[in-house]
Amino acid sequence: MSHASNEPRKVIFTAPQQECPFCRASLHISQHRQRTVRTMTEELDLTMRDKKCPSSACPQPHLRYRSPEEALIAIPHNQFGLDVVLEIGHLRFHQRLSFPR
Repeated sequence: MSHASNEPRKVIFTAPQQECPFCRASLHISQHRQRTVRTMTEELDLTMRDKKCPSSACPQPHLRYRSPEEALIAIPHNQFGLDVVLEIGHLRFHQRLSFPR
């Protein structure tokens, strides 16, 4: 399915863990986080589905499990993808361009 070039591409990441490593209960999706990330080639509308242990007997019920793919796309709390950050670093240090340029 294609989308218009001005619309962000929707991507959903779900934590891959299936069971709690502490009590072996099945993990449940506990929250949906949303963020928009701009890469060199497109804008992404990301939805991250985090999981947690629902067991009241679990020794670590507060832990949240997240998808590792989110960290491969962008730095936390940043609206630009890692490819953009790397390109800026390359221009800054290898071509001696100032940050505003």
